[in-house]
Amino acid sequence: AEREAQSLFGLDMLGDGAHHKAALGSELAAQVVKMTGGLRNAAEDNLSYFSAQGSGYRALTAMLMQLLITIQGLEETATRLAELGYANNAGDVQGNGYWSLLRVLECCLRKMRSKVVSITSERDSVFFPARSGALLA
Repeated sequence: AEREAQSLFGLDMLGDGAHHKAALGSELAAQVVKMTGGLRNAAEDNLSYFSAQGSGYRALTAMLMQLLITIQGLEETATRLAELGYANNAGDVQGNGYWSLLRVLECCLRKMRSKVVSITSERDSVFFPARSGALLA
């Protein structure tokens, strides 16, 4: 499985130390790619739902469309960060901050996912129109 993840992200691992150092980046990048897929599906579902509701949800549909556009580049960004992190591993300094950037990206995706799931779970509520502004903040 580790070898598959390494080849998925184009990482050329040499020696045991390199495998260990790159595993963090490969795992984080794979998790980010997986998260973007789930986020994309939930955002597309919400977009189709609110597009059918009429013009009352313009801001929400615009936000969901922008989110989908943003997600398109995140998988490539995560892959590139993993590659750069591995290339910049040196002794005790692993990735020179690239692993941290992957973690920040992962945290941002979790926050976005939380918002999108909140929208999905509350969209049929009578009170949703009043709360939708808070969900967009």
